Amino acid sequence: MGESKSTQQESIPEWQTKFLQGTAMPIAQNIADTPFSRYGGQYAPQMGEYGQQAGAAYGAAAGMTPQDYAAQTQANFNPYQQQVIDASLAQMNRQGDIARTGLEGSMIGAGAFGSRGEVARGEFEAGLQGQRDAMIANMMQQGYGQAQGVTQQQIANRMGAAGGLLSTAGMQQGLQQGQMAGDYGEFLREQGYPAQQLQGVLGLGGGDYGRTTTQTQKPGLLDYLTVGASFLGG
Repeated sequence: MGESKSTQQESIPEWQTKFLQGTAMPIAQNIADTPFSRYGGQYAPQMGEYGQQAGAAYGAAAGMTPQDYAAQTQANFNPYQQQVIDASLAQMNRQGDIARTGLEGSMIGAGAFGSRGEVARGEFEAGLQGQRDAMIANMMQQGYGQAQGVTQQQIANRMGAAGGLLSTAGMQQGLQQGQMAGDYGEFLREQGYPAQQLQGVLGLGGGDYGRTTTQTQKPGLLDYLTVGASFLGG
């Protein structure tokens, strides 16, 4: 015997159809027709003033040749030579003049003339010159050592200053990177805003589309017999 059969058909309500065709689809088509927009800002910061100064300072220190080192040391040595060695040498010469005058007086008092006097003068001058040479050599060694120390300290100061500049440059670049990241984020939000609007419109349109269900039932042979029996009995 035939049995009754039921079928289900899902369809979109008319109001949703009108909403999709009249509201949602034009917005979606407008989004689809929008041309690609390339980001015109910077992705990474350029080296700023502090970074350039730090690079120059590091380059100057790292690229110093032995000739540059010697020239800088000599420049640091010159004030020491003028203020210390030359002054000490002038003082020694004055003391030598005083000693020489005393020697001449002693020789005159002792009647030392001729070759005897020349020998005494020669020994005096030789001794004075030896003291002068020893003092100059000792002070030159000390002065040059001090000049080298000043040169090394100057190089260390430059490297320290370069490190400070590099740290400042890093903070500067960090701020620039943060600003550029914010700009790029705003660009992305701008590009995604139309799609967000579309999602909002679709949400207002009722959400689940195609959920309207229509159920129909086709009667079977048993149903016809039942109806017929009822008719006859009536």
